Amino acid sequence: MAFLEKCDRYKKTFKYFANYSRLKQDERSIQRLRIFQTIV
Repeated sequence: MAFLEKCDRYKKTFKYFANYSRLKQDERSIQRLRIFQTIV
């Protein structure tokens, strides 16, 4: 289960960075990015 959870997390991270250029334009998204970095 732990392995599957890691895979799922990596998929989400990949999607997150794939949309990074779009998110970067929004200040709220920058706050989310900081929160995301603290989680990881």
